[in-house]
Amino acid sequence: MVKAKLKDVALDAGVSTATVSLVLSGKGKISKDVSRRVKESAQRLGYIRNPAQRIKRNSHRLIILTYVKLDWSYAWDLTTPIITKLEEMAVEKGYSLTIQPITDNTTSDELYQMIIRHKTAGIASIHFVDNDLFSRLEKHDIPVVIINNSYSQNRFHSVCVDDFQGAYDGASYLMSLGHKNILYVEYLRPAESNVMIDRYIGFKKAADEHRIDFSDENRITVPFDDTEGFSELLSSFFTKPVVDRPTAIFAHDDRFAAVTMTILSKLGLSVPEDVSIIAPGDVLNYDLPYTPRITTMKIDSEMLGTVAGDHLIKIIKKQSDIYGFKVLQRLIDRGSCRSI
Repeated sequence: MVKAKLKDVALDAGVSTATVSLVLSGKGKISKDVSRRVKESAQRLGYIRNPAQRIKRNSHRLIILTYVKLDWSYAWDLTTPIITKLEEMAVEKGYSLTIQPITDNTTSDELYQMIIRHKTAGIASIHFVDNDLFSRLEKHDIPVVIINNSYSQNRFHSVCVDDFQGAYDGASYLMSLGHKNILYVEYLRPAESNVMIDRYIGFKKAADEHRIDFSDENRITVPFDDTEGFSELLSSFFTKPVVDRPTAIFAHDDRFAAVTMTILSKLGLSVPEDVSIIAPGDVLNYDLPYTPRITTMKIDSEMLGTVAGDHLIKIIKKQSDIYGFKVLQRLIDRGSCRSI
């Protein structure tokens, strides 16, 4: 069956295509009789109006897409400052803001319909990436800025943390303290494998420049929830003679560093007296008194939000040709590293 078009409805109802458009969009002063005829014709012919036609090009609504599910709950302390700064930027520039949670049950089509229905001017997506959805939106002139997920940075506008730089600078800091026998610990992140790659390459680059022969045997990679397996592997390094033990650990992030410190404590080892530890962060909330004091390469969440908000609004206004930004990490010394 051939899909009915606007002109088919107009012909069937005996009116102009402009009148059909006004009736179906709820605009204009059209008589009740004409409105009834148009709606009946549209229904009879099975005419479905493209929801993208309803978008107001002068719309002032921004939508934030962000994960709200159990396996991303750990990142909320990282995400909250991003949202706060996006909100401040939106209010300052005269935009309203809607936060759309992404759960395991959220579908691309549901998101698309919701975004179109809200006459959205632009999207800020924190961590979440859906290439098909974003391509579909951009075809309808709804720009997308991806925040802190570099997986599709070559396809869409993005504002991401520089994971290579953070790992490079963090590793260089450890090495400047005299550490040469360093253990690299990480957990599997299948959906964010680019983060694992960037951080390891940054670490390895620092080792090469400091002329440290880092062996793959000193790299531990496990599923995050495999505490037993991780504990066994970690123990194997610290049951060696003291002279052969690693003097420092570079952890994938401070969440995994906290797990590492718990296992070290059970082995009777203290940080930093027996072993130093550093990690990219700050996923953990260091305002809480029970959070372990880990020296980190801090991810500046507020800067991510500020830059992303400014970039999105400039794209909406056709004022930016820049495609992506990298936000640098900076060292926060909380005392978990010592010189040797």
